[in-house]
Amino acid sequence: MVFFCVAMLLLGYFGYSRVIEKIFVVNPNRVTPAYTMNDGVDYMPMSKTKIWLIQLLNIAGTGPIFGPIMGALYGPVAMLWIVIGCIFAGAVHDYFCGMLSVRNGGASMPNLAGKYLGRPVKAFINILAVVLLLLVGVVFVASPAQLMGTITMDVFGAASGSISISNAEEIHQVAEAGGITVWGMDKATVISVWTGIIFIYYILATLLPVDKIIGRIYPFFGALLLFMSVGMVYGLVSADLSSADPISFYRSVDGMSFEKFFQNFETRADLPLWPLLFLTISCGALSGFHATQSPLMARCTENEKEARFIFYGAMIGEGVIALVWCAVGLSFYDSLPDLLAAIKAGSPSKVVYDSSIHFLGLVGGIFAVLGVVVLPITSGDTAFRAARLVIAEFFHLEQKP
Repeated sequence: MVFFCVAMLLLGYFGYSRVIEKIFVVNPNRVTPAYTMNDGVDYMPMSKTKIWLIQLLNIAGTGPIFGPIMGALYGPVAMLWIVIGCIFAGAVHDYFCGMLSVRNGGASMPNLAGKYLGRPVKAFINILAVVLLLLVGVVFVASPAQLMGTITMDVFGAASGSISISNAEEIHQVAEAGGITVWGMDKATVISVWTGIIFIYYILATLLPVDKIIGRIYPFFGALLLFMSVGMVYGLVSADLSSADPISFYRSVDGMSFEKFFQNFETRADLPLWPLLFLTISCGALSGFHATQSPLMARCTENEKEARFIFYGAMIGEGVIALVWCAVGLSFYDSLPDLLAAIKAGSPSKVVYDSSIHFLGLVGGIFAVLGVVVLPITSGDTAFRAARLVIAEFFHLEQKP
């Protein structure tokens, strides 16, 4: 069913996105702000493939991973919401936000709100956007620091201890119990160090021109993201479906046939579907945060015809990531109560780490976790960057390289 849902997302991109493009009436002959307002900092032309990758990394924080994992508590109906939400809501939202910005000189959402709804609304949205962007940035410091702390304790703790690095689960259990230190630091201290490192990176990514850090290191982040996605799909598909195997694909919905899929649309864990499912899975289906990110790449778009691939396509990519992790949530544990217990014990990050290590071993699992780590980092840095641009536009501050 995962592959069927991915096929539906692709069908939405190649079909419905063209309808949306016609509604907006793009003009490929119109010169974009990347050329008319090129300042060498935020406005500059970039290739559409690089912009697509940056846009995907910008919008895909922990939302399309943690949200679908928790959304798996509702059963396979979560996958249906991801597909429908992406095609008809999230991708449309991102495309129109990006194109509105392209047509208005790369303006941010507060400026667009002011243009169409008046100055009082602009002032309110300015304050709201800055506060929420700063909060998002702070949150996206904590989650990657937690995962990086866990990786550090497992890898370097094993190297300095007596446990074989091949025994990934034993290493992790000892590290979690506090039986391992790294360079004299316990796990809490290691997490604090990573928090400082990530925050310093955020400052640099916020202030430097977009092509100096973001444009150069994001391709490496993209490679980790690709490895994570392909690796987890491989882990799910290669698992033996027999009852003797501890991991059987989609066992929580009793198989992967169409008949079983549609017979299991009732919610799991006695949770009300409305409105909680749609709040649990926002990134991966529909997210207002993306409205703050699309203008960043609107300032680098070379041609209006490329916007469909960049903005609509990036959201479809996020939907694929969400489907993968929803499948992990539906299949990794023996039952839905076990999934709920794991989430309560260590948040969805525990599910990410445990499933990655189990499917791909310590080395492959760590690379998969790194593919998860880059998502909140790349959303956090651009959250701060977007906050800087909103403040600069409000006070009419010139941004120089």
